[in-house]
Formats: sequence, structure tokens, C-alpha cells
Amino acid sequence: MVTIRAERIEDADAIAGNHIAAWRVAYQGMIPDDVLDALDPAEWAQRRRAGFGAAARPAALVAVDDRDVPVGHVMTGSYRVDQDPERQESSIGEIWAIYCHPDQWGRGTGKALIEAGLAALPQSVVRLWVLADNLRARRFYERNGLHPDGTTALWTPRGSDVSLPEVRYAIVR
Repeated sequence: MVTIRAERIEDADAIAGNHIAAWRVAYQGMIPDDVLDALDPAEWAQRRRAGFGAAARPAALVAVDDRDVPVGHVMTGSYRVDQDPERQESSIGEIWAIYCHPDQWGRGTGKALIEAGLAALPQSVVRLWVLADNLRARRFYERNGLHPDGTTALWTPRGSDVSLPEVRYAIVR
């Protein structure tokens, strides 16, 4: 059983480790191996700490185990126009990120996070972006009420020169 709570600055290392572990499993075969292999948990944790409390940073909730150790997180905020954090549309909500450690997959952690993330957003329309080839995540979003809205884009992972197709999902409540 997990509990959902607000992120704390001291969660940065665990969140970064979970995030990277999820990327390495979920995106295997989608994002080049050299990019996945180069992911640095210490760098990601430092970026989280540096941005903690910044006005443009989305809100973050964490799923914690019975020892209060983060096992997943969800980040929510206003919709990023053209996926630019500096350009936001406040009348539309967005799940900016949702990741669980792969050991948590299929245990209800993701469901608890997406429900908490949606509940935290006051907007009647909520969107998120997912890699087109990430079929596991797409099924998860669809089971939780989000569906493709017909909008697509290309995304280039940091440290890469590949462009990967993404699909935008939405829910109207």
C-alpha cells in the first residue's frame, strides 16, 4: 500500500532514481541505448533540488511506501503550450510527468498517482503527452479515462538527436 503526499526537497535522490529506472525499462527499444545508459541520477536529483519551489515548476506529488520512501511521482500544472514550460495555458491542466519504479508496476501505485494528479488539477480539461510507441503507458492512460485527442508531435530526448513521435491524451471532466 502506498500513500500520496507532497514532494519534499529531500525526496530528490529517490525520485530521480525511480524516474531513471522507469525510463530504462519503459523506453528500452524506443530511446537509443546510449542515451538511456548515460542518464545520471545525481544530475537529475540536482536539477530537482535546483528547481524546487520555482514558480514555473509544476506541483509534484509522491507515492511513498510504508517507510516513507518515494516509489513514484506525478507532476501537474497548467498546460505547456508547444511543450514549453515558460508558455502555459492556465485554463487547461496537464500531467507533466508520471513515473513509478518498475517494481511498482501493476501494484496500483500508478493508479493512485494518476488519481491524485487529476484531483489536484482544477481544470475541466487535462492533457498529457506519451510516446506513440509506449503501448503499456497508453493502455494505462486509457484505463484511467484519458484518450488520444488527435494531436501529435515530435520529441527529442535530452542528449539525443532522435525525434520520437508523441501522442497527446486528454480527459474532459
